Amino acid sequence: MNTKPIPALTMLIAGIITCVLGFLQHYELFGLLKILVLVLVCFYLIGLITKLVLDHFLNTVKSEPKNEKEGQDISTEEES
Repeated sequence: MNTKPIPALTMLIAGIITCVLGFLQHYELFGLLKILVLVLVCFYLIGLITKLVLDHFLNTVKSEPKNEKEGQDISTEEES
């Protein structure tokens, strides 16, 4: 699974929602800009953490043996 675009997509979706809600609530442009930058940074970090967790989980799943019998065969081959 390609997890590279997760931080960017998370950040952009949060930014779009923030802009729409800011315009609907009639925020001043400078105030909306400050909020938008804060939201973009926070959600980029959240997306980055999500990406790292998914990468770690996917690598762990790939490295584990498919079933217990294969795991036993590997350990017996290493001993001999």
